[in-house]
Order: sequence, then structure tokens, then C-alpha cells
Amino acid sequence: MYINENRLLMYNIVSFKHLKYILVKIEVLLLIRNKTKTLKKTIIKKNKMKNFTKVFAIAITMFGFAASSFAQETASASATATIITPIAIVKNTDMVFGNIAVQTDAAGQTVTLGAASDANASFTSLVTLPNFNKVTPTAAKFTVSGDVDYTYSFDYPATISLTNTEDPMTITLTCNVEKAAGKLALGSEILYFGGTLDIGTNQAAGVYNTVTDFDVTVNYN
Repeated sequence: MYINENRLLMYNIVSFKHLKYILVKIEVLLLIRNKTKTLKKTIIKKNKMKNFTKVFAIAITMFGFAASSFAQETASASATATIITPIAIVKNTDMVFGNIAVQTDAAGQTVTLGAASDANASFTSLVTLPNFNKVTPTAAKFTVSGDVDYTYSFDYPATISLTNTEDPMTITLTCNVEKAAGKLALGSEILYFGGTLDIGTNQAAGVYNTVTDFDVTVNYN
């Protein structure tokens, strides 16, 4: 009888320990379950926040695009271009001083040719233009052409040289139009060039020609 009571007591002790173990295990399981629920709620909450942030960002972008679409204005412009007649220049007549007679030992003598269609030649006292075998003095003539009423400027050398290979002479050029005052009133204009020929003392007899023809350059203003 005493042995049975001890066994019963031992059985009760074991059963109590087993029950305590089971209770602890249940408590742990409940704790894990609660933690899991809390974690799930946190994850769901975070996902909701992420989704909300994405939706909010998309909404802001769409709102900004819509606002800019409604705010912008558009204007249009056309383009045109006009090609005008190129300016051109043509030489019509060369400059001719004619036959000149100068007294021996005469110094500082000149012949001046007018820059005009009727280029009358004037000369100093010791110079003559003989009538025999006379050559009519002529100003150089150029025609400038281009668009009607356009203005233009032109350039030419101040002096040119004549030579017979031995004894050069200098011509100081003049023109009937000022360099910056050209105007194509009817689509063209004539330029006349004259000048003053300086004759040296005891200038050698002979035919004198330009070493290099002089250029006249024109351009629209």
C-alpha cells in the first residue's frame, strides 16, 4: 500500500511537470502567433504606405503634366528669304590723256583730265595738246548695275603709274561719285574716272601705259 501511494505521488508529480511543460509550450505558441500577427500587420501597413506613396507620386506627376498642358501657349512664325540681283561692274572705256607736248627743262607740269563724259583736259602753262594727229582725251567709264534704288560703295586706288620702261609718271585718280554715295536709282549708275598726270622734268618721249590696270570694287551698302 505504501508503494502504491508513492507511485501515485510520483505520477502526479510527473503529470504536473508535463502539464507545466504543455502550458509553457502553449504560451510560447501564443506568443509566436501574436508576433506573427503583429509582423503581418506591420508588413501590410508598410505595403499600404508604399502603394499610397506610389499612387500619390503618380497623381502629382499627372497633375503637374495637366497643369503645364493647360498653362502653355503656342505661337507660330513663318520664314522668308529674298535673293536680290547681284551687284556688278563693267568697264566701258579706258582712260586716255592723248598726245602731250612739254617744253624742255619744264618742271612741275601737269595735265588734268575731268571725271565726266566730256572729259576736257586742262594743263599747266608749259604743256600743250597738239591738234595734229590729235587724240581726244577720255575719262575711264564703268557701269555699275544691281537692284533698283539700292545704295552701294566702291573703292579704287588713290594713284596709278604709267611707264615706258624708263621714266614713270603718276596719275592721282578722281571720280564723279563719292566712294560711299553710289545709288542704283534706275538699277544702274555710271562712274567716270579722271585724274591729274604729273609730268617730270625732261620727261622722255614715248608711249606710256599702266604697269597694272587699276581695279574698281563695288559692294551693296
